[in-house]
Amino acid sequence: MRTRVFRRYAEFSQDLMDDLAVLWKLPSPQKKALLPHLLKIVRTHTSHEADELRAKAVDAVGGHAADILRALKVLEFFYVEWDPTFDTADAFRRDIDELKLVPEKDKDNRRFVIEYAREIEKENKRRIQRAAANRQLPSFKAVSATIDMRAVIDQPFKLGGDISEYMPTCGAVVPVVVISVLRDSGDPTDFIFQCEADNLRLLIDYLTSALADLDAAKRYVTGRRVR
Repeated sequence: MRTRVFRRYAEFSQDLMDDLAVLWKLPSPQKKALLPHLLKIVRTHTSHEADELRAKAVDAVGGHAADILRALKVLEFFYVEWDPTFDTADAFRRDIDELKLVPEKDKDNRRFVIEYAREIEKENKRRIQRAAANRQLPSFKAVSATIDMRAVIDQPFKLGGDISEYMPTCGAVVPVVVISVLRDSGDPTDFIFQCEADNLRLLIDYLTSALADLDAAKRYVTGRRVR
């Protein structure tokens, strides 16, 4: 059985085949330089982040920008279509050979296929581990913290008072930390709360201790210190 991406080989568009041809024509150093950038791109959560990383890849790798973007496009396509549970690097390479997508004498691109497939196989193991870790509860997505300046009014307006005579004065301004934690699922997806400096330090201490606990658990499993 073929890897998932090549089960639909007959449906590959001409644009995709042309992008693949552009990839094969890139010099070997450029193709290899694309891989670390590709892994960063596929780990992003938004199209804006991905576009920014593609632009950085073009600047870092050099060469013709349009060719670099087309090469990245086909590499991203293979990654998205890869089945992280059943597809393997060896099966991917075998399909490339059987479909004659790389000429037998083209040793440079044959080596690149092997290197690319191995990197994607390792990345997909990480995807499986992350999926297993996220299976039970909503997962952390983002966090932000802002400082609100709260005005303290000396004599606040009282319900039923004469608003025409109300002349408030501000006696102080109190800073408050407002923290927003965003989850990947659930209702609501965001959890917003405020706290003062002492509570913030307490929260940081607890999170720091949780990181130490996680490190201890990993050492127990692997027998070595892991960060």
